[in-house]
Amino acid sequence: MKARLLELSSLVELEGIADDARTISLGSSAQSPRRFYVLEIVSHGGQQTVVKLQCSHHGIRPSWIFSEHAGAIAIGFDASIAFVNITREREAVVRPLDGVFYEFVNQPDVDYVLVLHELGVAEFDFSGCERWSVSTPDITESAQVQEDGLLVVHHQGSQKKLIVEIGTGRIVPAM
Repeated sequence: MKARLLELSSLVELEGIADDARTISLGSSAQSPRRFYVLEIVSHGGQQTVVKLQCSHHGIRPSWIFSEHAGAIAIGFDASIAFVNITREREAVVRPLDGVFYEFVNQPDVDYVLVLHELGVAEFDFSGCERWSVSTPDITESAQVQEDGLLVVHHQGSQKKLIVEIGTGRIVPAM
């Protein structure tokens, strides 16, 4: 799959893009939307899906990660993550996050996606089901997956890091 993100200048321009069976609109409930995007997704078979995004512009530009196995894409924007099934028309699940979306964290298990947000980290499958969620005591800064299957989440505050077992979401005491 390939995808291309286009930033538009206004809501009028976004609304001017024709809706059809392969168009999905996300973020219509955004408070004071200030950024407008179109994510054009083309599958290996050439089928195109268009995702229209309205964002309050909390955080970074929308980003995404594909799962060829699930035939789906996860899209992070504002304080939400959306899961779009590319093989089915207009099927999308949107999940709120506990804070502003930061990034997807690479991990070896292709059936799940790790999402780093302002106040923690969560793991979802590509249908949008949350496997686990962990809050950090302060604002998160970064996260890395270690070879032993642990996720190290760096955050502001006195402890500075939180260690999470990826398979279960269990917090591991720092050594």
